[in-house]
Amino acid sequence: MYSHPETNLKFYFNTLDRLNYDFNANFRHGNFISYIKYVKSDGKCGIINKPQYIQQGFKSKMDQTIHLGKVNVDLEFKEGEVIYLHEMENSSLKFTWEQLVAAVDTCGLYVNRKWTDTNNKYGVALLKCK
Repeated sequence: MYSHPETNLKFYFNTLDRLNYDFNANFRHGNFISYIKYVKSDGKCGIINKPQYIQQGFKSKMDQTIHLGKVNVDLEFKEGEVIYLHEMENSSLKFTWEQLVAAVDTCGLYVNRKWTDTNNKYGVALLKCK
């Protein structure tokens, strides 16, 4: 689990509310639980070696059918099946400083300055042209 599942639930459940409103659907909050996964890949994504990213969505608590009335479509969900909200593979990449330096180098840039938290987990970089 990447973060506590209750952190942004109201914000993320708004996705189901919007689907209900926009598509006359019948999603029920109580039939889903938050799904958050931090992924570390051994592969390569473009210029990034071993990309890291977050997948976020809802996991179905049961077998269920959701009807989208406006388009007359039924969506079948098995227990444990995930609806991904926005983070597909290699989206919203998380970089180590080494990965960032290597990536911007291929673009003709360099890290001129950086600011980080005390654990060096989060940061902001000022990039400049070489």
